[in-house]
Amino acid sequence: MKDKLMRLIRSVSWVLLVLFLLLGRVNFLLGNLVVICMLAPLFTSAITGRRVWCGFFCPRGSLYDNLIEKVSLRRKIPSIFKKSYFKVGFLGLLMGNLLLAIYLAAGDWVQIGFIFYRLILATTLFGILLGLVFKERIWCAFCPMGLLSNLMIKIKTKVLRG
Repeated sequence: MKDKLMRLIRSVSWVLLVLFLLLGRVNFLLGNLVVICMLAPLFTSAITGRRVWCGFFCPRGSLYDNLIEKVSLRRKIPSIFKKSYFKVGFLGLLMGNLLLAIYLAAGDWVQIGFIFYRLILATTLFGILLGLVFKERIWCAFCPMGLLSNLMIKIKTKVLRG
């Protein structure tokens, strides 16, 4: 039963991403919900010691698995996207821009919501474009939340080992 539920969630969670992109355009305050999707992979990784979010719950991964896979050219992922320096650099670029934009929004929650909305829209479109040319889940090779989830797993493992 648990496996069926997990597969069901994995097959339909992409709908949440599409709804977010449609409704978020109407009301930018909804963009602030992105924080949940940024914290959820970290939380689930810290608890389970695995990237459960990435494999079953991630709306973006579900979109790639259920839609982009059908039209992807499925070319090999270039090795640069798997390099640690690229992943860390990409994370730094995104987080630096995100934090600067939030700072410049000066507490305006609508503006902050727009910043998150714009981030998800741009990175989703980037992931779709790359997924069409390369394997559909190329985004997952350098996803900032995946990188941070892996870090959480390493921290948990070190703490448990003592």
